[in-house]
Amino acid sequence: MLRSVPTLVCDPIPAAQYVRMSDDGQQYSIDNQKAAIQEYANRHGFVIVRTYADAGKSGVVLNRREALRKLLEDVDLGNTDYKAILVYDVSRWGRFQNTDEALVALTQSWSLTSSTCSLKISAS
Repeated sequence: MLRSVPTLVCDPIPAAQYVRMSDDGQQYSIDNQKAAIQEYANRHGFVIVRTYADAGKSGVVLNRREALRKLLEDVDLGNTDYKAILVYDVSRWGRFQNTDEALVALTQSWSLTSSTCSLKISAS
């Protein structure tokens, strides 16, 4: 007699991804970041529903990073169709003195999850 084993089926968690690259000389292109985030999402039950991308933008100055400002605005206004924000690593948020404190400051008032997806990827 076959015994059925109960399985837990969960809907994937909708997530936005934020990607940033300062210049073409960087090892991790936006496409590489997206690929790493997608791999992380697949392994951890997320589905990417929105992408915010700042290409050729320094992590030092926020006012030149339109995509990050839009992400922050969307979250503050509740204009989100996602429950999590995935980034390749904390340096994509910006060049902060203390990246852990910066991440907490960015996300503490949100009812969202923020996760970094650092995986070893090959540069293309």
